[in-house]
Amino acid sequence: MNLNSIISCLLICVCCHLSVNAQQDYIDAQNHELLAIKLGGLIPNELGNNFASEAMKFNFGADFQSNIYIFDAAFFFGYRFQFLRGDVTNQSLVGNYDYSNVTFNGINAGYQYKLSDKWALEPTVSYGWTKFRNYQDNSNNIDFVDSAQTIFISLPVNYSLSNVFKIYVQPEFRKDFMDIETASTNSSFFKETNFINLVAGVKFSLF
Repeated sequence: MNLNSIISCLLICVCCHLSVNAQQDYIDAQNHELLAIKLGGLIPNELGNNFASEAMKFNFGADFQSNIYIFDAAFFFGYRFQFLRGDVTNQSLVGNYDYSNVTFNGINAGYQYKLSDKWALEPTVSYGWTKFRNYQDNSNNIDFVDSAQTIFISLPVNYSLSNVFKIYVQPEFRKDFMDIETASTNSSFFKETNFINLVAGVKFSLF
């Protein structure tokens, strides 16, 4: 084999290596999320000795998240909204209203662990503000509003059906720190609420 043949082989090897690297970089770029939107339904479960667990029943809810991913789609932050519907089961404990529409608005922060090409974990902390809008059945007007500061600790598990479309299941703990003025003998009953929620839905990843 002469010198020209050796040089030609080396050039071919270098070109093949660069081509493979370029293809891999393109694939990796396609897998890096920039913006993701999550839409889910949830089943809430009340915990503890408080007005939400002793005098109300929360049957369903909805969840919306919009997150921006940074540092090779590892860290993310964004906005979160959650809705819960609670029906009063014991008015003698909470007052003269029949149901409550609960809305949360806040921020997300978390980290994405890629377990494989299909599976990922996204441990998340959310913090924000909640309104308990309380109604009577015979009126469309809000009877009164209670406020709270709220924190979530969530562990979404994502499964990728494609680069854009994913499904997820998200167990989470929710705690509301209520801002309710009441007699000191009842303060602990209205001080906070606790929930274990199970959220499931779809995730749309935009690159």
